[in-house]
Amino acid sequence: MNLNEIRKRLRNGFHPFALTLANGEQIEVRRPGEIAVGGNIVVVLGKRGRFRRIDRAEISFLRDEPAAKQKS
Repeated sequence: MNLNEIRKRLRNGFHPFALTLANGEQIEVRRPGEIAVGGNIVVVLGKRGRFRRIDRAEISFLRDEPAAKQKS
């Protein structure tokens, strides 16, 4: 995958999305601060301060996520 698509999503009015990996796993990105994009890798911050390093070759495609519901 070309990581410029992720960079565009971070710059142009962020909306939640999921990375779909080659093995079928999906990694949700709910906020722009949860992801960093480098030259050939993506780092996603998970729960409890854990992070996941993902090589661009592992990412098959991006899928839009519905916006989080706001509490009334």
